[in-house]
Parts: sequence; structure tokens; C-alpha cells
Amino acid sequence: MAVIMLVSLCLPIIIAITGNILLIYSIILYYRRTEDQDIWKKIWLGKDLLSKKEYWLNRGGLTLTIIGVLLALGGIVIVYLAGMSTI
Repeated sequence: MAVIMLVSLCLPIIIAITGNILLIYSIILYYRRTEDQDIWKKIWLGKDLLSKKEYWLNRGGLTLTIIGVLLALGGIVIVYLAGMSTI
């Protein structure tokens, strides 16, 4: 039971943090290449603005972040339901 709780609560956080790191890294690469000062206004950068590497890092990071959040929500539900079954 403790292992399920640990995995369901810690793993999604690690996945979401990894996704955020990839997103930030792709934005840093874009900034170094273009020195665009309005980068923070363009969080959802289009494919035409990014290089291939920046684009895939950006979309991969966004995907991992979303998966991490969804897994965290699912983990909270699992822990809640597991706690209710022991009552």
C-alpha cells in the first residue's frame, strides 16, 4: 500500500518537473538563437518560429507536464479511494 501511495504521488511530480525543465530549456535555446525580448509573451510558440530541436523539446515538455498533472490527479483519487476502502 505504501509503495502505491509513493508512486502515485511522487512519480507524477517528477514527470511534471521534467516537462517544465524541457519547456524552459527550449525557450532558452530559442532566446539564445534569436535574442527575442518578447519570448515570455510567446509561451505557445508556433512551429514556424522554432527550430526543429526547440519545437520537439517544447512539445515534449508540454506533453510531460500535462501527463504529470493528470497522473497526480489520478494518484490523489487512488489514494482517496484506497483510504476509503480501509474504513
